[in-house]
Amino acid sequence: MNLNWLRTSQLSWRTRLSYYAHGTIAVARDRLTGKKWVRHLGQSFFYDSPITPLLLMQYPKELQDRIIENATDPIRTVLDIGGNIGQFSATLHKLAPDLESIDIFEPNPAIFSLLEKNVTNLPGATAFNLGIGPAGLSPFYFTPGYSAVGSLIANNAMYRPSSELTVSDVKLVSDVSVVTGRRHYDLVKIDVEGFEYEVVEAIENLAMRYLFIEITGPAKEKSHTTSELFALLRKKFGAYEVRFQSQGDSDSTVFEMLLEFSQAKGDSRQDPCQPPDTQPSIDSPQAEADGPSAQQLQDCA
Repeated sequence: MNLNWLRTSQLSWRTRLSYYAHGTIAVARDRLTGKKWVRHLGQSFFYDSPITPLLLMQYPKELQDRIIENATDPIRTVLDIGGNIGQFSATLHKLAPDLESIDIFEPNPAIFSLLEKNVTNLPGATAFNLGIGPAGLSPFYFTPGYSAVGSLIANNAMYRPSSELTVSDVKLVSDVSVVTGRRHYDLVKIDVEGFEYEVVEAIENLAMRYLFIEITGPAKEKSHTTSELFALLRKKFGAYEVRFQSQGDSDSTVFEMLLEFSQAKGDSRQDPCQPPDTQPSIDSPQAEADGPSAQQLQDCA
């Protein structure tokens, strides 16, 4: 039995203890009816992989230890690159008391409906069925029923060595601000299964205070060395301090880091009395939501 859930001090004891019952019920429901959802942090959370209820037990403690306890500045705005079915965003939303908005990018069309269901009731959350990378179409690989290992790199998308992959063409964008209308985030999370160098290399018009990144280890395929990724991060976003680093060795598939960038400190919320950072695309659901209200404009006069 995983006891990490019980050590998540950000959550009430009632919430912590009840999850074991919810997880057991979810597993039984899946086996008896094929319906995949679990009660997670006060909401129904839909999933495709049968192991998700067990994995969700680890999330609150992991995010508390890795992000919440190491970020000294408030986290109000978040960019989630590689949002999957929303487990990161839904959990962080409960743990970060100052959180106001989360923009979530997930390219896999097969699971996007699950992501939308899981974040639709999160205040300030917006999901985009897009990936980040060199702009254009790209093949995306995943093992049906095990979406957590989907990747733009085929060998990283296999749940098992014998897995049969499904491939879909997905749309990648390089300028996040064109979609969201925002250039600065307090926290950016990148989890892209070996494609992190291409994401960082392609991304434009983005500044951040913190970066929580899953770095591909030696045991998985990637186009870069870890030192090349670190050099690129320094070149693109400036100097940084390491606030958290998980363990890793030559057999590791991934390890995680929380980086704090010195040049992006400040309030990432848009001042309604100033012009917006950029205008979102006309197709973006943020196009109207991010603009100042009539009352705000009157107050600025």
